[in-house]
Amino acid sequence: MEKEPGNIFDVLIQSFDIMRRHRDIPAYEYTDKLIEPDLGDIGFFDTSKAELIIERGYEAARKALDRVKLEKKKSLLSKWLDKR
Repeated sequence: MEKEPGNIFDVLIQSFDIMRRHRDIPAYEYTDKLIEPDLGDIGFFDTSKAELIIERGYEAARKALDRVKLEKKKSLLSKWLDKR
């Protein structure tokens, strides 16, 4: 949930974020999983919400790991079934 820019500085910050995201796209091909917590409601310079940012990152990582474990279990089950 991105908020409307309130001034020219917000526009610049959003512009830099768009450029950064675009720059990082080639690196995604080397990743198995990409974990991106939802931080759309937190401003770029809002350092007062550091604990909230860490908590959201932790929760996003935990959910991603749960999915990886489930995928691994499905893969192991599939291999076991293929042997039957």
